[in-house]
Formats: sequence, structure tokens, C-alpha cells
Amino acid sequence: MASHLATHVSTVVLGLLFILPGIVKTVRLNTTLYREMLKTFKNFTEVSPLRYIGVIPSPQIYMQSMGVFELLLGTTLVVGHVSFKKFACLGIMALMLLTTYCQVALKDYSAVRTE
Repeated sequence: MASHLATHVSTVVLGLLFILPGIVKTVRLNTTLYREMLKTFKNFTEVSPLRYIGVIPSPQIYMQSMGVFELLLGTTLVVGHVSFKKFACLGIMALMLLTTYCQVALKDYSAVRTE
């Protein structure tokens, strides 16, 4: 019982952790934040592994599509059936691998504490 509850709570929290950034990337809530995100995605577009297969989206489309994926996958984690949640986890892992690749390619280690 306790492990079932812990699993449910953790999937809801993880889903919300992807829904909120997905909203920030797709809806222009704050102009300054939106512009900063766009600058980041301009850099991501330049080093994205998608360019190796000929896909070079504009930074805005790249940012908004990542936001839509985060919204869909996060919502699936929060309210989806168990089998769909497994696929959502795979999708989230793919998004995180793509983001990690871009940050390593840019040598952007600002999220890693070096102290």
C-alpha cells in the first residue's frame, strides 16, 4: 500500500515538474523569461543532434515543440494509464538525453555545482 502511494505521488510530482516548464516554453507568460529561453534554444539549435538528420528548426519552433512534448508527457504521467506512463517515461528520458547532449556540446556546465 505504501509503495503504491509513493509511486503514485512520485509520478504526479515528476509530471508536474515537466508540465510547468512546458507551459513556460509554449505560453509567453513573461517576455523577459521568454527571450532568455529563446536565446538558450538558439544555442541548442546550433549543436542539436537533429541537424545530423537534416532537421534544423528555428529556435522558437524548437523551444515550443520541446514545451509541447513536456506538456504531453508530463500530463500523461499525472493522469495517464500505467502503460502510457511507461511510454511517457521513455519520452522524458529521450528529451533529457537530447538536452544533456546539447549542454555538453555547448560546454554549459552551469547547472552542475563545482564546489
